[in-house]
Parts: sequence; structure tokens; C-alpha cells
Amino acid sequence: MNRLHAAVQASQPDRARLNEARRQLEHLLEDDSTEARAHHPFARALLTQIRERQRQAAQLERLEREIETHKGELATSRRHAAELQRKLDALTAIERTLPAPSSVPPYGQNGLAPR
Repeated sequence: MNRLHAAVQASQPDRARLNEARRQLEHLLEDDSTEARAHHPFARALLTQIRERQRQAAQLERLEREIETHKGELATSRRHAAELQRKLDALTAIERTLPAPSSVPPYGQNGLAPR
């Protein structure tokens, strides 16, 4: 009963405490005494919940790392997009200073395609 009580106390949402709760429950399930066997069903159910919480916590950590990676990639992409927009704006400004297309012959000065 003491192991079960310690496991329940340790099953709070702190990762280190969850590991301790898991160890306590695993020890309880290894205990083959009559008193321990009476608590095995509850211990198994609690152990299943703790394992799931640990799995979800690990998955959350992976997702948080991925989000941070994607944030960096997004910032880089935004910088590249801004740089490309500046270049497009500069090209547009240059185009505005060029003479109108109708005043420039479509081919070279002699009317032939350039070589």
C-alpha cells in the first residue's frame, strides 16, 4: 500500500516525478505478496496512464522543437521574400526609366536579328 501511495503522490505532472511513479508502480507489480496483488489492477491502470502521459510529453517536446525549427525557416523565408521584393521593385523602377517599346526597333539597327 505504501508503494501505491508513493506512486500516486509522485504521479503529478513533473517529468522526474512521473519517472519515480513509474518505478514505484513497476516495483509494486513485481511484488507477489497477497497485499500487493490486491493493488495490482489499480497499479496497472495508473501505470498505463503514466506511460501515456510520458509518451505525450515526449511528443510535445518533439513538436515544440519542430515549431522552433520552422519558426527559423519562416523567418529566413520572409527575409528572402523581402529581398526578392526589393529587387523586383528596383527592376520596376529601371523599367520605368527605359524608353517606350514602340520607339525601339524590335531587332538590331539594321532590322536584322542580332547575332
